[in-house]
Amino acid sequence: MSKRTLSTDAEHSTTRRRLLTVASAGVVAGLAGCSSGPGESTPIPSEEATVTITLENRDSVPRSYEIVVDQGSSVSDQFSGTVPAGESVEMVASFKLTDEQYDFSINTDGGQRGQTWDPTECADLAVDAAIQDGNPQFETRCRSE
Repeated sequence: MSKRTLSTDAEHSTTRRRLLTVASAGVVAGLAGCSSGPGESTPIPSEEATVTITLENRDSVPRSYEIVVDQGSSVSDQFSGTVPAGESVEMVASFKLTDEQYDFSINTDGGQRGQTWDPTECADLAVDAAIQDGNPQFETRCRSE
């Protein structure tokens, strides 16, 4: 099975934000290490919430999809396209971490599925999604624990 990664302006912007966040976190971690005593570790809170959605088309025909990620009451990111038969795409959406509820939905011609999550409990959510018989399905796991 081949894997295809979407390349959009939003994704490039997200990649730049993630790179800056990682670089900033490294600097902060280095400074935090200087101020703690021997054997002490200082946890660095994440300033960003991320959801990574991998969508696999398990059908023998191409399938259209739309994925919407919301932060609170506003649409934060939206991805759409067609996944060729037997292939997958990966989408990453990153947001400033807040105490609002976040949710995502996966829409196909066969149906819609979604979930709400609390980014203060899981700042890095992974969604393994598939389209099978035209219907979306998924499992989630937290990668920030």
